[in-house]
Amino acid sequence: MNVRLLLAVMLLLLLALPLYAENENSKTALGFHAGTSTGVGYAMRWMGPEVGVQATFGAYAINESSAINFAVNGMGILDEFRYGRIYIMAGGMVKYYHHDKYEDPYYPEEEINENRWCVGVGPGLEWILSKQFRLALEIPITYNWKNDIIMYIPQGGIYYYFK
Repeated sequence: MNVRLLLAVMLLLLLALPLYAENENSKTALGFHAGTSTGVGYAMRWMGPEVGVQATFGAYAINESSAINFAVNGMGILDEFRYGRIYIMAGGMVKYYHHDKYEDPYYPEEEINENRWCVGVGPGLEWILSKQFRLALEIPITYNWKNDIIMYIPQGGIYYYFK
């Protein structure tokens, strides 16, 4: 399936969800999250009235490359409102990355095996789309294994909160 078509369908489904919600926030959620300090993959969230924890796990193998990552992030709730909550998040991700040796003028010819990591802290917004579905958007400041400090790379996820 074409990536643009898939993104368009996902956006249409997201916009089709009702924009009303209850004020009560559930505690446990399962979803998909993608970000530099939160990792990319399936995510589980446990949210309390003042703090929350998120764990993310993902893996992929495409052609000559493969990776596996795990992340843990903590969240402090700053404010709750009718359509969601604002929080500050902090945590990190570790990733094992492998790239096989092959001939291509754009890639190195040697095999790559490295451990990558990234930590970050920043604000987040969880927007209630319906009674169970939530959209999370975060903009952390990150520090990674290459000693880069990077700001303003958004990350986000979509979650299903259990009743």
